[in-house]
Amino acid sequence: MSNAGSPKEALRTLSRRAHVRYRCDRQPSRRVFLVESYRTFFAEVHDLSTSGVGLLLDRPLALGALLFVDLLGLDVPVEHLARVVHATPGENGRYLIGCEFDHPLAQEELTTVLAR
Repeated sequence: MSNAGSPKEALRTLSRRAHVRYRCDRQPSRRVFLVESYRTFFAEVHDLSTSGVGLLLDRPLALGALLFVDLLGLDVPVEHLARVVHATPGENGRYLIGCEFDHPLAQEELTTVLAR
């Protein structure tokens, strides 16, 4: 019998996360630029941590794809390079795109973005 989906398994999965993720319910849509093709998409920021971002898009993105994500800083958007690590189908035909930043956000930067 498998333990997949059990509370113990869920706890193990959560404990593997290196950085706390924060939900971003108030974040407006942000621009996402695919590095390879310069295609632009708009995505909602689902969650954010110092190491990465979860985006909601109406299409999947290829694993390993590089993209720039505009995050609203103090007064101007700040672009962060990120790599797609998963594209999970979600509700209403949307996808949760998990991305890992090339360089972690500073705690001050994270705090500023979350306060917007």
